[in-house]
Amino acid sequence: MNTIGSRILNLRADKDIKQSDLANQIGITKSMLSKYENDINIPKADILSKIADVLDTTTDYLLCRTNNSAPLSKRKRNGNLRNIVLADFFHH
Repeated sequence: MNTIGSRILNLRADKDIKQSDLANQIGITKSMLSKYENDINIPKADILSKIADVLDTTTDYLLCRTNNSAPLSKRKRNGNLRNIVLADFFHH
């Protein structure tokens, strides 16, 4: 099952970023990040945005609104952004 926590954890592992390093980069404790990754707590919007930036993804991906983890900036290069966003929206 995809959750915010599992997506954060998987992206962090894929990018070989230590939990403590990600926590430091976004200005939270390692303990708080662990709670996000284990779906104990849900990050507030500002923290979620920082996580997405560091992990080079979108908040929509972390929120399970799309299955495309590529950031919008990379998706623009491969096609019309409007069509990509609509495709992601209707994929659910």
